[in-house]
Order: sequence, then structure tokens, then C-alpha cells
Amino acid sequence: MGEPPTLAYLPSAHRYLASVQDPGVGGDWFDVIPLGGRRTGVVIGDVMGRGLEAAAVMGQLRAASHALARTGATPSGLMTSLDAFVGDLAGQLVTCLYLVLDQDACEVTVCSAGHPPVVVLPPGGPPGRLRAPVGVPLGVNDPGGGGVPFEEVTLPLPPGSVLALYTDGLVEQPGTDIEARIDVLARTAGAALKGARADPKVLDRAADRLISALITAPADHDDDVTLLLLGVPGPHGPDPDH
Repeated sequence: MGEPPTLAYLPSAHRYLASVQDPGVGGDWFDVIPLGGRRTGVVIGDVMGRGLEAAAVMGQLRAASHALARTGATPSGLMTSLDAFVGDLAGQLVTCLYLVLDQDACEVTVCSAGHPPVVVLPPGGPPGRLRAPVGVPLGVNDPGGGGVPFEEVTLPLPPGSVLALYTDGLVEQPGTDIEARIDVLARTAGAALKGARADPKVLDRAADRLISALITAPADHDDDVTLLLLGVPGPHGPDPDH
């Protein structure tokens, strides 16, 4: 899926682990898209299934979502457009989440199509989840129209927060409760980042700790895993235009 850009005003770290069933070929993707100033689009998605077909659909969706974000599409508008695209592909089901970070306004706007919730770690506070509406996965609505609309919500985001975005391969395991596993993710991230400034090195170490805590048997893990950590310094960080 290529390397996203490194943005001086938005420290990040990411990890990708391929399924042992189809190593190197999967349907997970994410992208970080500069939108001008300190506004940034972030998309993460998961095409159900594995193999070359899932990878091909992922590539198309990544390109489409990047182009839509660069046109200034709102999160709900972008999700509606992607839903129409997936609806034309027989038998495809995709979870996806798109958010727009506005570091000058200290807020985030998010829209989810059946994707696991973003974990947020505010400075000085306990980790939790971004309380955003969760729509149906892409490809569920009737391509002819009349489906469930995608909702977006804008929430405050204190400077110094860290966001954790991920695909379900990180938190789903047979015989476990996914909600409890998301709680483990949040607690582990909180412990890894407690009292630390979220620079790239700190985020990188935290990403390793999260993978180790949640993927206890990597040689047997049968789903792709994607993890993205973002540090959000706020309006007074480095100038994105220099």
C-alpha cells in the first residue's frame, strides 16, 4: 500500500502484519493526506477476504479515497462515494473509517462504515474511544439508492492527544470478546504513552508494545493487522508549509 507521507506537524508510527495464510497479500490499507495548513485526512480500511482480489479492491479504494479527500470531500461525503463504488463490485464488503484532523481548531471530524472505533488518549486523562456513529460497512447499501446514510460527527481533540487507528485483525481472536480486546488496546496504549511526549520514537516503541500485547501468537495469526498511531501536537507545532 506504499508509505504515507511523513508530516512534521503530525508525528506517527505504523505497523502492518500480513496473515500467515496469504502472506504479503491482503485488503488492509491506510493513508495520511495533507489537506492544507494543519488539516489532515486519515483513512483506514479493511476489505473482507484475502488474496489478490482483496488486494486489488484495496488498491482501488485507496486511490479513490485519496483523490476524494484531496477534493475536500467531507468524511460522510467520502464514505457515501466509496459505498457507491463498492456497491458496483459484486460480493465485496469493506469496513472503513475517515477522519479529518484540524489541529488549529483542536477538533476531529469522523465517519465510520462499520470500522472498529478510534482509541483516543487525551493528555492527562484516561484512554477511551472516539464516540462516533458507526454506519453499515461499505457494500451493504442498495447500489440503486435508499440505503442507510453515513453520519459524521465533530469532536474536540485536546492538543497533545494520541489517536490509535487499527483494523479488526488487531483485536479479533477466536474465543475472545472484541470489546474487551479494544479495552486492552486502550489500556496498553495508555501505559505505553503515559507521561511521554508523542514524538515519532515514542510512538514507534508504543506500536511495538501494542503488537506484542495483542498478537500473542504471530506465527499462527490468520488475519492482516494494521495499526496507526498519530500524535496531535495542536496549533503551535512546526509550520506545515516550511
